[in-house]
Amino acid sequence: MALGILDSAIFADMLGSPAMRGIFGDEVFLARCAEVEAALARAQGRLGVIPAEAGEAITRAASALANGGSGRSISRA
Repeated sequence: MALGILDSAIFADMLGSPAMRGIFGDEVFLARCAEVEAALARAQGRLGVIPAEAGEAITRAASALANGGSGRSISRA
């Protein structure tokens, strides 16, 4: 069941193409957010704001999300 017009299999392409959803879709947006968080964590780890090990762990988790992990588990947290 579609909750919005962009979720609709019938109407979704009227407001954007599959290629555009591939660029601006939720999963891609969350992956880019995770990449930014990972970069921030690495910088903070280098500066001693957070432990370097924490920065590495955040980077691994963010990489897993960016490489096909699902953000659905955090969408309703």
